[in-house]
This record gives sequence, C-alpha cells and structure tokens, in this order.
Amino acid sequence: MRNEHIKDYLWSEMVPSIDNKTLMHNCLLIEKFLEERLTPLLDNDISYSTFTGREYNQYNLFTFPSLELNKLFAEIKRLTTPVLNSKESYMFQSWLNVYRDNGFIDWHGHWNSKFNVIHGFYCVNTEDVSSYTEYMLPTLNEDITTVHSKDGLLVFGKSDNDKHRSSLGWNSLNPRITIAFDIVPTTSIQEKYKNNFFENFPFNHFIPF
Repeated sequence: MRNEHIKDYLWSEMVPSIDNKTLMHNCLLIEKFLEERLTPLLDNDISYSTFTGREYNQYNLFTFPSLELNKLFAEIKRLTTPVLNSKESYMFQSWLNVYRDNGFIDWHGHWNSKFNVIHGFYCVNTEDVSSYTEYMLPTLNEDITTVHSKDGLLVFGKSDNDKHRSSLGWNSLNPRITIAFDIVPTTSIQEKYKNNFFENFPFNHFIPF
C-alpha cells in the first residue's frame, strides 16, 4: 500500500520481496570494495559521514552483480513509473549510505527543480535504532515532514527545491544502511552538461532506466 507523505510530492511503499539480510551482506562487501578501489575525491566534504555516500559520483551501486539489487531495481522501476513522464526516457544513478558511530547526512538537496528528477532511497538496515528521514519544502513554509525508517521501505519523490536529512544518534553495532538513487530524464542530463558533456560527465555514473 502506497503512502503519500506530501501531496503530489513524496511517497513510500513497502517492498516485501527483498531479502534484506542478504542485501545488507552484499552492501558491506561493496563498501569494502569501494574503499579499497576508489581514490577519495571529496575528503573535504564533511556533510557526508559515509565514504560511499561522499564518493557517489564515482560509481553506480546497481552495476554490481547481486540478485537482491536486481530485484530491487525492478521494484524501483515498477513503483516509480506512475510518477514519471511517459514521454521521457530516463537514466538511473545510485549510491550506498553506510552510517556508523552516530553518522548521518545533514540538510541537503539534489537536482534543481527544472530538471524534473525523482529522488529516493530504500531502507536495508534501519531498525536497530529508531531512525527517520526529514524533508523540508519551501512551498510548505519549511514545515518538516518526517518519514520513519522501516527495513524494506522504498521512499521516493520529486527533487524540487526540497531539503532532507537523515536522523542523528545511530549507535548500533550494525551500521544503518540505505540505498539512495536519482531517476533523471536523459534530456536533463544533456542540458546540464551541454557542450562539455564528454569532458565533465562522470564515468560509470548513470545506467538506463
């Protein structure tokens, strides 16, 4: 059953088909792989307390071979398609957030509203300690909307000048793990990079959606 947290803007729905224990194991293996293989480019960006989130533009999580990731990709596509423009083609980018030792991400936004992007995340391991994500929209007088975490919950909505942040205070032995993603119209990617497309476009960043 779909929940509408902000009218015509933010939704969530449980995805019961994913084995989150297996997915958590896969995510931790991928985290280790990325830490060993990627050269840190954004060490000065302290807004991210997780390496895999900070270096999001160097990889796409869904290019890793994993049955649970494949199943999750299909579910994301199924559940978000009704809010996409049927006349557009889309690309997909995803990264991993692994929070330990009270790690979190502070208030931040994603794409500018003119690009018509959908942003979302999936809760892999978020229940060991009560956690949530907060959203703030200028059009709602900056009132805060709270979405409480639940393993297996998919949250998605428009990227239209909102800001959001994860909750503080995670202190479990197991890390808080979420999988974040952007669904971006192909035309918006072309508009953003324009004449410098092949010079500035991040390698291995987007896959077809």
